[in-house]
Amino acid sequence: MHTSIFSTDNNDIKLKQDIIEIVTQELGINQSADTRAVLRPLINQNGSQKCYFYNQNGQIEHSFETPEQHYFAMIDHENGTVWVDTDIPEERFAVSQYIDSIDSLKKAPYWNNATNGLKILGQIGENKAVDMVIFVGTGQVQDTEVMTITRNSVNRFGNLNIVQEVALPGGFQEAQVVESQRLEVLEELFSKDLLDNPVVRDSISKNLSLDQSLEAINSVFSAHNSDHLKPSLEDLAGLQHPNDAIDFIKSYVSKLEETYTGEKTAQIKAGIAVELYKMTPLYQMFVELLPPKQVETFKNETDPRNTEISFMSSSVGTLFLNTNQYDAMATAGLVLSGGDDAESAKMISVLTLLRRNDIFSDHKRFICEALFTYELSTADLTAIKDAVTASYAKSCEERQIEPSASLDI
Repeated sequence: MHTSIFSTDNNDIKLKQDIIEIVTQELGINQSADTRAVLRPLINQNGSQKCYFYNQNGQIEHSFETPEQHYFAMIDHENGTVWVDTDIPEERFAVSQYIDSIDSLKKAPYWNNATNGLKILGQIGENKAVDMVIFVGTGQVQDTEVMTITRNSVNRFGNLNIVQEVALPGGFQEAQVVESQRLEVLEELFSKDLLDNPVVRDSISKNLSLDQSLEAINSVFSAHNSDHLKPSLEDLAGLQHPNDAIDFIKSYVSKLEETYTGEKTAQIKAGIAVELYKMTPLYQMFVELLPPKQVETFKNETDPRNTEISFMSSSVGTLFLNTNQYDAMATAGLVLSGGDDAESAKMISVLTLLRRNDIFSDHKRFICEALFTYELSTADLTAIKDAVTASYAKSCEERQIEPSASLDI
């Protein structure tokens, strides 16, 4: 059981309340400037018609004809098609593609006729997710870092290009909460380079047979409804060793990525790495090194996919690693690299992160709430408040609005 990351005798409730209120105000500012928040009222006004949205000179425009230029976003009310795109061809589908193919669109009721609302998310009402806040440090807030991912998005209004946003590792809850949190940590923080790690390859070689490796790979394609993308028996002929299977599937998925530019190939790639890793003794080392404690389940108020009839919630977990525990992760074959929809993963000073205003959705609030589960000195809380105040002031300046007079800043 971990000891508290911060030692103190003072639990300053007022400072904590101020911090959360400042963060909440900033989230509201950024949400109002979110591209999809701007699009949503236009979407709901236009009935069951296909319309295209694109950005010119910082203004959202829409029409019912396909624009000559590469479109920014497309909504098809009748089928529930939701595409968000970019004008950068080589990364045109690397943004937020909520639905992978036209075939899947026709099977899913993404447009809810009863409420006349756009259902971008998979379920009406609550859509459950998990997020993890992993701190690393020596005991003081100014020395504490947090594990983060960076992913491409086009969330910011007025920006035609891909924007890189910082986020916590997380995703939809697909199993029990703790198991889902572990899987998201593996997929988004570590999976990108997992099968290149000599520690992992050695463990797979010693503990898995070729048949077990191929069965695991096969199961991942099936789990993602992608049997049609599986390699053929002819492709697999000649493989003799688990590491042969690893080398083959890495090359095979790389070729798939050249043809299929949606999220699914990235998910398959991460899923294969994690599934093989879970079959080795290294996975138990990972479980013992990263035992999450639960913070709370929050409604994700500013998730850009929220609509009037569906919304995201997140079960937030946290843990603290001292430097020895962090170094021990390498023994378990874990090196920060990213994976799935995370382009990269890295450690960022928690105070530096809280000063930034490019953090995805409610994740800044989740970080603060996670910090509050540990004991914090008045100096620690003051430093956190100063950081979020600086970020709030920056957001106000960028949006050209006055800071709220009700805030204690």
